[in-house]
Amino acid sequence: MISFRLLYEADDFRRTGVGVQGIHNIHWAKLVPPGDTICPTWEIMTLKEPISLSQMGNVPIECAILYQDEELLMTIEALWILK
Repeated sequence: MISFRLLYEADDFRRTGVGVQGIHNIHWAKLVPPGDTICPTWEIMTLKEPISLSQMGNVPIECAILYQDEELLMTIEALWILK
């Protein structure tokens, strides 16, 4: 649930996508201390061809969630629904 919230809170996600159908893999690269605030930025590491041919495509992506001083917090593989 936290990983989806991190994706959703990012402004780029809200501008370009309408949702994530499923998160397939999550890899935490760093532990977050209790009480610490996470203000994520993210970047798409891998973008594959859309699965559907419709205008609203389902696109497999791999994202890097960055934490504070551009440290890698986690990577997420998901199926992204484009606007």
